[in-house]
Amino acid sequence: MSGSRAALLAAVLAALAAAPAARASIGFQPAPASPYRVGAVDEMLAAADLNLDGRDDLAFAGGTSVGAMLASPLGDLSPVSGSPFQTGPGTRWVQAGDLNGDGLPDLVSAGEEASVLLATGADGFAPAPGGPLEVGTGAAPTAVAIADFNGDGHADLAFADCGLACGGSGVARVSLLLGDGRGNFAQASGSPFATGLSETSAIAAADLNGDGVPDVVVGGRGAVAVLLGDGHGGLGPALGSPAATASTRLAADVAIGDLNGDGHPDVVTANSSDATVTVLLGDGRGRLAPVGPPIATGSSGSAQGVAIADLDADGNADVIVADERGSPLTGDISVLLGDGRGALAPAPGSPLSTGGEAAFAQVGDFNGDGQPDLASAGGHDRNVSVLLNTARAAATPSTTLLAYRPFFLGESSQAETLTVTNTGSGFLRLGPARLAGAQGADFGLGEDRCSRAVLLVGRSCSLTVVFRPRAGGPREGALELPSNAPGGPLEIVLSGTGIGIPLLSGVSLSPSRFAVRRPGHNYGAAGKPHGARLALTLSEQATVRVAFTRLRRGHRRRHACRAGGRGPRCTLAVRFGNLDYHLPAGADSIAIAGMLRGRPLPAGSYVLSAIAVNAQGQSSASVRLRFRILR
Repeated sequence: MSGSRAALLAAVLAALAAAPAARASIGFQPAPASPYRVGAVDEMLAAADLNLDGRDDLAFAGGTSVGAMLASPLGDLSPVSGSPFQTGPGTRWVQAGDLNGDGLPDLVSAGEEASVLLATGADGFAPAPGGPLEVGTGAAPTAVAIADFNGDGHADLAFADCGLACGGSGVARVSLLLGDGRGNFAQASGSPFATGLSETSAIAAADLNGDGVPDVVVGGRGAVAVLLGDGHGGLGPALGSPAATASTRLAADVAIGDLNGDGHPDVVTANSSDATVTVLLGDGRGRLAPVGPPIATGSSGSAQGVAIADLDADGNADVIVADERGSPLTGDISVLLGDGRGALAPAPGSPLSTGGEAAFAQVGDFNGDGQPDLASAGGHDRNVSVLLNTARAAATPSTTLLAYRPFFLGESSQAETLTVTNTGSGFLRLGPARLAGAQGADFGLGEDRCSRAVLLVGRSCSLTVVFRPRAGGPREGALELPSNAPGGPLEIVLSGTGIGIPLLSGVSLSPSRFAVRRPGHNYGAAGKPHGARLALTLSEQATVRVAFTRLRRGHRRRHACRAGGRGPRCTLAVRFGNLDYHLPAGADSIAIAGMLRGRPLPAGSYVLSAIAVNAQGQSSASVRLRFRILR
């Protein structure tokens, strides 16, 4: 190789090595009629399936009330009857969860007062008995999180209490209210709990130290506090708490998720009055540490809300930031794609226009297609915006037919494997596999790793199917696998052949004495019967072979029975021939006219023998009947 060509090759290789790796792409579009005008929105949104229809809906905090909007199959929103619902002054935060154990999401708000709205079961809400919650003397709750902090199976409430910095009294703290499972709440022993922060903003709950007990993360100015739960309704500071966020700004919102794939929860803060977020990685024991300086969102607005979700179905957690601009009142949503190791980078096309202000962001599936959508609330423009994910799943099977070789009844084939791959651009969510079709019961599911699986883009799952014929002959069924991919359930044809010994039962000939019924003759009802009917029942489709043997008196000479001569009497059996009838499974009958291939059987005594033979050559036992042809 010449020196110039070697130098050129080295340059190309260096350029390839320096080129950034291909990034996953995202796509969002406004829901029909978005943004939606609402009465008042402060900052907070909560996404939950409020009417249990399989789609996420939205609740929003608005001044002195909490509103709720239901999503349609198109992803657009319409107000719940009676919305907004009165809460108390300064309402700025709302969360959704089942607070009274009836299976319906309820709402809890935080502001100058804290209130609980219980679901009425008719897409509406009513204040819980007892009025506003007693958060604590001089409390200034800014946010609330829902979790079971004392392990009794009932939802509890943790309020971020800003204290003196927000017009209340005392230091910034967390007030913990324990629920009784009926919608009533009371202060936990030792509550409120000090945070070590100068003020509080947001709060979130998760198990940060892996002991199975919920902990809380509280946002403050330039820091976040971690309070570890003891499982009995108590909270205490984690080692190293509060943890600096590498920003002097107030952490207007916090979100918890695993950003580097180590199985430990991490934290992201939205740094208010700044266009940055901070990633703090968790060590699995409750300690947080920033991975570096704040990360720019790519927006010119102030980061006000933050959420964590995998938007592009690559298995890595991404970060969603609501960016608010003060003048004019506009906003957008920044999407920072994660690499699975804790690093974030703006997605192509980010930030996304919301059509309104963006003071808070939420993730939910608002049109029920199985893909994560985005919602934002405007703090001053009184709008709620919804952006629908344009990604689509695609379920591609390894085959559309599983065919089995013939098997005897009662035997089971080797398992045939079906692989399903997500060849789309979004999450593939599979439902429970089921066997269908006329002979679906002749097949059985084996190892099933597809039912209710969620497949990332490019990932696969597999399941096995066996063939256990319950009857002879061709057997066909179908494997149905529902999913969120367009086009309905995935359907795989199942085909096999059962081999069995056919059963011939219920054989009778009536009458057993009859005259030959000749073609073209009209025989009246009077006199001797002409012809008979052979009734039978088959276990499967088969050919019934009917043979006719005439019995005559003869004389035994040596070892043979002959028609003439002298000697001991014997019975001479002469087979006249047989007829084949192709019959389906079940009860049937055959007309016996006494004609055999166009010729009448002579008068006399006969034996009729019937045998069933299936397509695989398996035959039943022979059935013999005596009858007589009359003159």
